[in-house]
Amino acid sequence: ENVVKFAHAKLGIADGFATFTDLVVEPLAKGIPMKMRVDVAGSSFTTLMRDLGVSDHAHVSWDLRELHAPSIAGTILPLHLDGDFVADTGNFLVFDRAADDPAHQRLFGIKETGIRAHVAIRPLALEFVGIHLTLPNSTLDGGFCSIGFHNDIRVDVPQAKVDLVDFTPLAAIPLAGQMDFTAHMQGVFNAPVLEADSTIQNFVFGDMPFGNVTAAHASLTGLVLTLRDVKAAKGRSNYEMPSARLDFGGRAAMVMDAKVASQNLGVRDFFGVFKLDDDPRFAEIDGTL
Repeated sequence: ENVVKFAHAKLGIADGFATFTDLVVEPLAKGIPMKMRVDVAGSSFTTLMRDLGVSDHAHVSWDLRELHAPSIAGTILPLHLDGDFVADTGNFLVFDRAADDPAHQRLFGIKETGIRAHVAIRPLALEFVGIHLTLPNSTLDGGFCSIGFHNDIRVDVPQAKVDLVDFTPLAAIPLAGQMDFTAHMQGVFNAPVLEADSTIQNFVFGDMPFGNVTAAHASLTGLVLTLRDVKAAKGRSNYEMPSARLDFGGRAAMVMDAKVASQNLGVRDFFGVFKLDDDPRFAEIDGTL
């Protein structure tokens, strides 16, 4: 009756396997409708980006351990497939250069990530809508990601609360703190531009505790992170960082150039940043700068 059915089919894809169950295709019907159940195991995101023609040298590596989509359905011409899925992934890593470059260095990563989302496959992009991420210490809801077939990418995070320990280290620098943020990223896959606004409670950068960041805007272009309008408080001190530039592609893990100002910087709070507040040699020193 002009319908092709596969009870079970297995396809090698991106270093792993995709299993299609109850695959139904109507090759002579308008649009070539199809529907199926999809289960993926042991695939590599880096290889998938190459196989889909998105990027031959992606800056991201990611283990797609398991993915389960009970139903994906739509048409092939035009390409319009939709479905919901859950996935278990690990070792999401972003590098300063292509993942297949032996000289690449880690910028940041997430060890374990559970994903629940809607997938939309369109002629120009692979899109993930309503993304829910479960990290070891954090969750993220309502995210959107579009991976274009012409090396373009777009990511929107409308509102998220994460524990920075899930992303540490940044390059070689440990991080800690609870961050609320919104973010938008777009551009080409190997050089996207990221814009974000955030607050951070109990922020620790390296081994230096900086207190609570009450406002900050960040822009990431290539390997340079630009900060502006940063406002923070530590103990009885308030301080601002009107501008800062953090370069992760230079002569060190990070090179930082910043301007900081305060109208009431407590000496004890200043000592606390450098872990000198418990040093008996400074115990009798106090004041306000």
